[in-house]
Amino acid sequence: MTLRRTGIRIAAVALAVVLAGSAYSVLSWAAAAGAVEVRNTETAVNVATALHSVTPMRERLVALTVDDGPSPLYTPEVLALLGKYDAHATFFVIGKLAVRHPDLVRREVAQGSEVGDHTWSHPKMRLLTAAQTRDEVFRGADAVTGITGTKPPFFRPPRGELTPEVSQAAAERGIPIALWDVAVDHDLHSTPLVKASWVLDRVHPGSIILMHDGGGDRSGSMAAMEIVLRVLKSRGYRIVTLSELLRHAR
Repeated sequence: MTLRRTGIRIAAVALAVVLAGSAYSVLSWAAAAGAVEVRNTETAVNVATALHSVTPMRERLVALTVDDGPSPLYTPEVLALLGKYDAHATFFVIGKLAVRHPDLVRREVAQGSEVGDHTWSHPKMRLLTAAQTRDEVFRGADAVTGITGTKPPFFRPPRGELTPEVSQAAAERGIPIALWDVAVDHDLHSTPLVKASWVLDRVHPGSIILMHDGGGDRSGSMAAMEIVLRVLKSRGYRIVTLSELLRHAR
């Protein structure tokens, strides 16, 4: 991935690791949900950062990210909502589910969305050794590439558990880490309207929204997501992939 403009400020949870081989570099960063300034460079320095939003954003754009699928029950519903509201998403798929339902992954790509790596089996990353972490990240990435034919553009650790071992494994594989700044499922027991209101009260241009199409009963999330998409469209937002969000950063 190449960030084409100087002075992009990307909100980040942490600076994970520096690895030779990319086209951009970190100039400065703040550790606690601070800001990382990124610019073009010809010095071939790669950084793995944990993104949770992209600001400033000159357009009314937000990225929608969908975790824990693919699911025969909920993924088609998400794809239908995306089509209805002319939206796209970054699907963070679990590798072992992706190879079980490759047709759903291909549908995601065919509809204009992108597919990221969410590990092979969705473990608790903080409990894994470095070797186990690497295996989860790499097997998940291999599953995505085997189905889509392309390298996953982003990695997201389950539950957002960003350990040093996760950062190292993602950097070795050359996959940027992306988290989020607002979640539809912040409260699993709330009503769809409460879930949607939580998102709509906090979203801003450059936000990364998290929702789920797997991992349990997501019927309330589906209803909330339709409200969110409808209201965001009425406010003049476009709902895009993470890659597109980054392309439009100032």
